[in-house]
Amino acid sequence: MSMDSAMENAVQCGQVQLIKPSEAEDDARHDNLLVYLPGTDGTGQAILPQVPGLNSLSYDVWCLYLPPDDRSDWEQLTTQLTLLLRQLLQQWRAEHPAAAAAGGAGAAASQRITIVAESFGCCLALRLAASGAGPELLDRLVLLNPATSFNSSLSGLSSLIAATNLLSLFPRDWYAVAQTTLLPLLVDGDRVEEANKRLLQSMILMEPPPSSASFGFGAARPLAAGSGSGDGGRDGAGSGGDGGDGTTLYYAPAAAANFRANLLRSGDPGEEVLRGVAVPVLIVTSARDRLLPSILEGARLERALPNARRFILPDSGHAALLERGFSLAAAMQATGFAPGKPHAATATAPSSSATAAPPTWPSPMEAAGAAAWASASAASAASASASASFAAGSGPSANVQGLQGRPGAGPFATAGSPAVGAAAAAAQGGHSAPHDGSGEPSASEPSSRARGRRASAGAAAAAAAAGGGGGKASARREGEGGGKGGGGGRDEEAPPADIDSAFDEWCQRLAPWRDVVSPVVLGFEHLPSPGSPAFSRPMLFVGNHQRMGFYDTPLLVYELYVRGYRVRGLAHPGHWAGPFGRWFESFGSVKASPLAAFRLLRSAEKVLLFPGGAKEVVKKRGQEYQLLWKDSPDFVRLAARCNALIVPFAAVGADDAYDVIMDTDEVISHPLLGPLTTGLLSRVSSELQPQESIFPITRLPVVGIPTPIPIPNLQRLYFQFAPPIDPSALGTDIHDPQQVQELYDSVRGTVTQCMSELLAVREADDESQLGARLAKSLQRMVPGLGGAAGGAAPSQSAPPPPPQ
Repeated sequence: MSMDSAMENAVQCGQVQLIKPSEAEDDARHDNLLVYLPGTDGTGQAILPQVPGLNSLSYDVWCLYLPPDDRSDWEQLTTQLTLLLRQLLQQWRAEHPAAAAAGGAGAAASQRITIVAESFGCCLALRLAASGAGPELLDRLVLLNPATSFNSSLSGLSSLIAATNLLSLFPRDWYAVAQTTLLPLLVDGDRVEEANKRLLQSMILMEPPPSSASFGFGAARPLAAGSGSGDGGRDGAGSGGDGGDGTTLYYAPAAAANFRANLLRSGDPGEEVLRGVAVPVLIVTSARDRLLPSILEGARLERALPNARRFILPDSGHAALLERGFSLAAAMQATGFAPGKPHAATATAPSSSATAAPPTWPSPMEAAGAAAWASASAASAASASASASFAAGSGPSANVQGLQGRPGAGPFATAGSPAVGAAAAAAQGGHSAPHDGSGEPSASEPSSRARGRRASAGAAAAAAAAGGGGGKASARREGEGGGKGGGGGRDEEAPPADIDSAFDEWCQRLAPWRDVVSPVVLGFEHLPSPGSPAFSRPMLFVGNHQRMGFYDTPLLVYELYVRGYRVRGLAHPGHWAGPFGRWFESFGSVKASPLAAFRLLRSAEKVLLFPGGAKEVVKKRGQEYQLLWKDSPDFVRLAARCNALIVPFAAVGADDAYDVIMDTDEVISHPLLGPLTTGLLSRVSSELQPQESIFPITRLPVVGIPTPIPIPNLQRLYFQFAPPIDPSALGTDIHDPQQVQELYDSVRGTVTQCMSELLAVREADDESQLGARLAKSLQRMVPGLGGAAGGAAPSQSAPPPPPQ
């Protein structure tokens, strides 16, 4: 049976095709083949903004197109895709003799395909990779926000809606309006260029991209944009007839989205199938994916797949490929997943039973988080040595510039240097507050099988520092005495084995809080790129503690985590007086003590320290954004002795997020409240000091009623990181009190200046308060709704839900 006959007999519906986008370069010099598998829209258009960057990596880019009337199940789609890829590969090898010539004898025969799959397409890609044809056809997989977790989407609501089949009853115009209302779940409109918003609208209508070539089941000619939505119409409840002109299925987009959503209910291929995926897999997950639990799902897939690793896009949403500044090509470069990072493939043509050779991954931390400084994030900026000190009194500028992606650019951290890019992107399209590295990929997580589950302090562990105990870690010289209360019952050097799972789960739950608070992060480009030699050194993050501690500290650690930095929290021992101590330990937190800090730094950990400790947590009215540090410079000696980098940072927003009506001292001295609160505290632990452990009395936001439980007003938080200081590069002598004091004063001055700059940034930010942010979000949504309701293309639209 001929290939054409097999393809025609393999499917009974639709016109599943492979399309070469007209934007893609048709250049024989492209010696690598890449196929994109789309989301539920089935159009393949989301890859268009990434084509130039992928071309720069010598990729010949094709995409799969699933017309709206296609009703193939997973098995049929896998069969069709297998046949199409075989035909494409055969045709491509014949048309690209240069690839064979460059690779030597047999190179063309061994050439295989890189698959980039998004959401819905990931379910198909995993089934293909686990099939017998997977090793024969596939070189590697890149999975973006896999929809294998669809049944957990919106806490199961997406699956329930799909099961009702109500979506199939929406006429096209109604369907377009419905998609627009779901825009915030899929993508931040301010992060999408106007051209890509038009792509979104076309994706809603499930139109194929303009193409220069195509072939597939029933395809006799290249498709033009829009032509695929009316061909091959099917009778039955799903189609609903045409739109009156015979070219457009009136119900087609809604019916197709409904069918594919139901298909996603069985999208997870199961553990057995996942274990059968032998090819290398890069899992890209978005921290701001509001539709899918992508952080948790990425972690699950990394554990289940034999040869996988992941990284996190800290500021991207579900439709990351369309966002401003994100470059898939550079992300693949930064994680060692692009051409030029061979996996030692055999020189002969692999058989259908062959197992794909594993890639030559970068060293465990070379790829870990390197994408944070990859394609999308780095504009041109001068590199600075990781050992360069930050001069006293010279803080990083709060004047930020927009970042543009550099397609094809490699990692931007040089050996021994911090990755220094331009400052974070000043928000565009309605955001006046600057944001760091908009859309940049980050926090690539190395395989747990290669290096064990990585130890980190979770967001909750950072909250453990809310009591301010971190300051106690520097109360004495690091080598003295600290055997008491230092370990919390375990060795500080060995975090719990399941710390990653606990942290991933907590970060997923923290994501809505992060969306509400919408923190701004500046200066992260000053820090060493994960994977660089400087990154492997121990680091001591030193900054100001804010009032109460539990509003900002979890988000501070969250922002570090999604950018590749795992910090261990030095928590106030008082947290172990209650039932939460062991829970804090599950995230890698330890009781604050000099010995605990010393052991962590000696183990090359990243440690979070608040020298002001509990004094800053319960600071008095009028002390907002003042450093209440002790005069003793012990943390400088600690860092110098452990060869650690000191990373000054500042935080703004939580000190005045509470309306304090009675300071801690006033509560203690009150004739009624004093004995009551101190008595309750003594029952919890006799070792706790009332001046450090009793919170002020505050008012509830809006209503103004006094409450003993501090409730913040949810204003925006701001974080800024200064360039690291290397005591060893400065030649700091820990036995010279003057040198130690000067460095201490320099760090303190840097933190103070960063606070001042953040206050200026906040002053210029018209969305610093929650009400303003909500109003702006509503204003951005309403014009799109009006446009869609009128039948015109909405100004902000999204791919059809359920997820891509």
